[in-house]
Amino acid sequence: MFSSRLLTLVLALSCGFSQAAELGVLAPVVVDGQAQSKPSPDGKPAPIVTRLRGGELFAKLQREAKDGFTASMLALDEAAQLASGIAEPHATWLYLSLEDGGYARSGFWLKTGDDERYVAEPFVDLVVDDETIADGTFEEIFAHELGHVMLRRLVPRFPLGYSRTPHSAFAITDPPTAFDEGFAIHFQGLSRAYTRNERLRREDRGFDGRPFVGTWLSNLDRAARIDGMRRNLFVHAQLPLAGESDAIAAREYSTLFDTAKYKSGDQMMASEGVVATVFYRWLVPGDASNTALAERYGRVFEALGVLGRGELPPDTPILVRLLRSYAGLHPENGGDALRLFVETTFASTIDPAVAREAEALAARGRVGDHEAFVAQLRPARENLARVVEETVRIPARLDAALSTPIWLYAELPPKTPEGKPTPLAVNLNTTEREPLAALPGVGDALAAKIVAERRAKGPYANLTNLSERVKLSGKAAAAVAELNEAAQKAGTYERR
Repeated sequence: MFSSRLLTLVLALSCGFSQAAELGVLAPVVVDGQAQSKPSPDGKPAPIVTRLRGGELFAKLQREAKDGFTASMLALDEAAQLASGIAEPHATWLYLSLEDGGYARSGFWLKTGDDERYVAEPFVDLVVDDETIADGTFEEIFAHELGHVMLRRLVPRFPLGYSRTPHSAFAITDPPTAFDEGFAIHFQGLSRAYTRNERLRREDRGFDGRPFVGTWLSNLDRAARIDGMRRNLFVHAQLPLAGESDAIAAREYSTLFDTAKYKSGDQMMASEGVVATVFYRWLVPGDASNTALAERYGRVFEALGVLGRGELPPDTPILVRLLRSYAGLHPENGGDALRLFVETTFASTIDPAVAREAEALAARGRVGDHEAFVAQLRPARENLARVVEETVRIPARLDAALSTPIWLYAELPPKTPEGKPTPLAVNLNTTEREPLAALPGVGDALAAKIVAERRAKGPYANLTNLSERVKLSGKAAAAVAELNEAAQKAGTYERR
């Protein structure tokens, strides 16, 4: 059932009230070419801004807010505000960054004449110009960043994670980072699915590719986000990039997916690409009217609101918790959501044997072994269907195969004399060989043994279990214990 606030919004949208959604545009106060800021009440730097109400760029943004898909995103933000307890939704704020934009932030000083008032509200920080509006980049990236804003409205105390790995669609980080980014990424897919921008449609169809620039990391990542969601690529394990001298980069930026090997359940919950895929398959299909979107997303916003009122420790598998909350609040829709999750992840968070069976099937399928593929297909389908049925009946099983993370931390030496140490935090139950091997006292041979044992027999329960299973020497056990203690001391990591 809908909350009264969300039901009110859906009824209002159905009556054409969606025009009430407002895009508030903020410009930095600039002195000597520098955007000005000052400490917020909690001591963090916050930009000093004025509110734009005119000008050519402002007019173009307002056309997007009225006639483009951005209008639908603003309607969703209204729904998120209502679900968060805001009785009268206010403007969705966009800050026109001078450089290095593309973030969801919170809190700004609004300057009106000689008065400066602190506004403790989230906003999208983004570089915007005529070209990014014209080619659809603004629409797509604004949708992504607004996803972060909506999540912060619904879960104000959203947990931090332990991973220091730069997030990307290719990387394994931690459950909070993966959920945060995956939730935002799927809105890029939503934007592309229903865009009214012809140039973005052409890019999405592959008509307007340019030589060379597509090989830059951020462009690879943007393209992979969309394609990977649509084809469920991110559930597959990745092979390290050949010819890359940096072993960690070769692993973390790999675009090479092994179609006959799946990530573990723990790895999937730490992959923003997997989380994005689940949301994309769950929420994007269907009627794209503002009323239908508000109804579809409104149910998820309610479930997120329930999570936001509880405790979410740093290592919580947030997607699993959300699905349970959703199924409890909306049993008429919950079964479909649970089924989609289990099928998308090949039950990896519940029963790894199902994923191993799927791997064996995929290995025969990709080489065209018709006889073996057909022989294995029916039992694979039956086993997956069995787990789906059991999980729909008992949602508590969703995390049956997930483990308690065991974090290790160290600061790696600078790569150049003038460089800074590189912080590296890895979870023994999600890391691949290369990052683990880089930690002091571990090395390549032991890292390979740890990862192979985990894949063969499942995650480690604790350091004692690790030591017993891989027969750690006293020296190695002491080194790992020291790395674990360092991780606890370093704590969680606040990303920008």
